[in-house]
Amino acid sequence: MQNAERRILHSAFCILHLIAMLSRLTHRFSAHQERTHLPPEFLIIGLGNPGREYRHNRHNVGFMALDRLASRLGARFRRKQSNALVTDARLGEQRLLLAKPQSYMNLSGGPVASLIRFYHLPLDHLLVCYNELDLPVGALRLRAEGGSAGHNGIQSIIQSIGSQEFPRLRLGIGRAPGRKAGAAHVLQDLTGE
Repeated sequence: MQNAERRILHSAFCILHLIAMLSRLTHRFSAHQERTHLPPEFLIIGLGNPGREYRHNRHNVGFMALDRLASRLGARFRRKQSNALVTDARLGEQRLLLAKPQSYMNLSGGPVASLIRFYHLPLDHLLVCYNELDLPVGALRLRAEGGSAGHNGIQSIIQSIGSQEFPRLRLGIGRAPGRKAGAAHVLQDLTGE
């Protein structure tokens, strides 16, 4: 099996394991449970823009996904590190660090690179969740590596860490109807789609 195939299978397994465990572990670990001081084994990043005015924008589905994951794991974003809101969580025996960069989408690379360096994490222990115009609303696509495909947040991460070889989960937000510009579409709030 080639390295790329191994990375895809590893990433897919991790996501499937995460989804399966979430359904069984909802509320098992409370926010009051004693946390270990061991470093995280995995870093999960959600991309978005900080600020109340962007909270429900399509561009912020990465933040929304991490908020939901943190809630399911009994964690809350209460501290800031490397210009990102972060929280520690556990999924079974796996120690996770969930992070939402606060540098705006297009400058996400700095906080992500800083967290990777601080915790000495290999890139295959990183997962970046972000919005994708080219996928229908609600569709998911997991990739083990690749280019930015024009996504400025991903391009910033690639430039900051010096590699395209990190897993990412693309969250479909769909294209704008008609001739509406993509930039205007991503900054609109999600509706009941």
